[in-house]
Amino acid sequence: MGHTIKTKASAIKYFTFAFLILVVLTIFYVKYHNPVNIEKTCKSAHPLLVNNFRSCSLVEDVLSTLKENGYKPVILESSKYLGGIFREEFNTDIFEITNYQIQGEKNTGTTRFKFINGRLVSIMHFPKESDFLFELYPQSKSEDVSVKHLSDFQGKKYMIWSNNHLEDYISWWIRRFS
Repeated sequence: MGHTIKTKASAIKYFTFAFLILVVLTIFYVKYHNPVNIEKTCKSAHPLLVNNFRSCSLVEDVLSTLKENGYKPVILESSKYLGGIFREEFNTDIFEITNYQIQGEKNTGTTRFKFINGRLVSIMHFPKESDFLFELYPQSKSEDVSVKHLSDFQGKKYMIWSNNHLEDYISWWIRRFS
């Protein structure tokens, strides 16, 4: 009888220990699990944003196309956060072009091209006259792409075309690592 009690007590200790390890691993997974893999996302889909630019396009390809069309992109922001054992790499580059024209628009405006880890995430356009462009490109949201009409802190209206999956990655990275 005493041997049976010791065996049960020993088994309970092992199950408790195994359960605690499982809980720790689950917490670790939930905290650091990456819901969006940029490379995997960009291999499967390259949704069209605007002006024949597709999200997930490489920085070099976008800049080359812009320069071929006579635009002179200037770097507005660049930051690099190196990855580590528990931290994903996170590099941002934002290029700005003044006097950029969106297809169908009569006027030009300032446009920003945002890249994460070398992939095009979004195009933000500040038109000189927003009403016409807002009618031409109404707000919408699909599984892959969002088109939004917004205003900045000064009340200046702008539009943004963005890849929802890559925006999810940005939000996840900020929540986990900053």
